[in-house]
Amino acid sequence: MVGAYWNDDAFSLQTVLARGDHVMWGEGEGAAMLVPLGDGRFGVEDLPLELHLVASPDGGADELRVRNSEQSPDDAIYRRVIVPLAAHLTVYPGTYDSVELATAYVVTFSDGTLTLAHPTVGSFALHPISDDAFAVREWQARIHFLRGYATEIVGFDLSFA
Repeated sequence: MVGAYWNDDAFSLQTVLARGDHVMWGEGEGAAMLVPLGDGRFGVEDLPLELHLVASPDGGADELRVRNSEQSPDDAIYRRVIVPLAAHLTVYPGTYDSVELATAYVVTFSDGTLTLAHPTVGSFALHPISDDAFAVREWQARIHFLRGYATEIVGFDLSFA
């Protein structure tokens, strides 16, 4: 269950992590403890959320269904993120020019983390969500790197929720 989960509808990346004897929803100061409800379901302390873990046939967690009792009776589906090996991330660094926006973005790789930098907006960590796709949490955005004919990275698309 511990890991990162991506919701493609809301461009939302959420983390389930272990902290001591507790399992937490979220990171940092905003993390909330998960309370077991039974049958793969968890409440989120002090939040109107219920999480339902749907396991894959091999026993892993493929998706996390999240229901907010104050907003909608429908579940938000978060798919488990498979984190690539650091060696696979080394193909993305470079400078990417946007003619449309008359600007450049710089992607760097350091200490196992990819970072997207823009000269006026700042730098943000890129969180892997699928092959060649990453979340930018601070922007509620997804960046999808594009490959050329020889599979080299030739650019990226940036999409917002």
